[in-house]
Amino acid sequence: MAVPAPEADDELADDYLERVMAFLDRHEHEVELVATRLLILREGEDDEPQDVHPLRHKFARGNRVIDLRAEPDALHLSGGTAFLRLDRLRAESLAFDEELRPDFEDAHLIARYLLRAPAPTIGAVSDARYRYRKHRDGSSLSESAWSTAGKYTVVPRRGILHLLEDAGRLDRPVPTWLQNLALYELGWYFRKDAAVGTASAGQAPATFDLLHATLEELLPLLDEEVICEFRLYSLSDDIRFVL
Repeated sequence: MAVPAPEADDELADDYLERVMAFLDRHEHEVELVATRLLILREGEDDEPQDVHPLRHKFARGNRVIDLRAEPDALHLSGGTAFLRLDRLRAESLAFDEELRPDFEDAHLIARYLLRAPAPTIGAVSDARYRYRKHRDGSSLSESAWSTAGKYTVVPRRGILHLLEDAGRLDRPVPTWLQNLALYELGWYFRKDAAVGTASAGQAPATFDLLHATLEELLPLLDEEVICEFRLYSLSDDIRFVL
């Protein structure tokens, strides 16, 4: 599998790769992707990492194999904490979309990869810990992205809409897990916009015209039942962090 490199400010637990290898020794042929646990290090506070990522629920039952067809809410969207099969990436000519800015390129690649896998199976390695450093000044990419126009124009169209259409290009229905991914990402737009002092307030009206046009194209690709049953936010008691 391809080994991800941590960001410059982030840290791997001393036994991180050892834990991943131990899991692969047992389950390599059962999974298409290995996901490790992401913890938050808040700059300027104590050095104890916090387990508060909104998608952490998939690790609650310890190390295990997850089939997204049976657990479509067990998403993993962080490229830095994911191991993918290098031979499949090469065979499918999959790579990060360099035009997808300012963010979402991790989730975009992972979803395209799983769509092309024989089965969307994830190995959740709960005891392999990745420590993500969150800057106090909000300069981390996940926070600063909300101040850029591309977050509202490029990401929804080239990222989220493209993924839903990708399932159609593969001549298959949009799987529930992929619809959940789209709803999870879009939900942050509404939550950010409703916040006091939201960064979206500085965007030009034309930016939101493009966003709304993309949403109109995107909505028919989502099942009403999936929308009504969407509950990823309710699985977490802290939704302040998203990668």
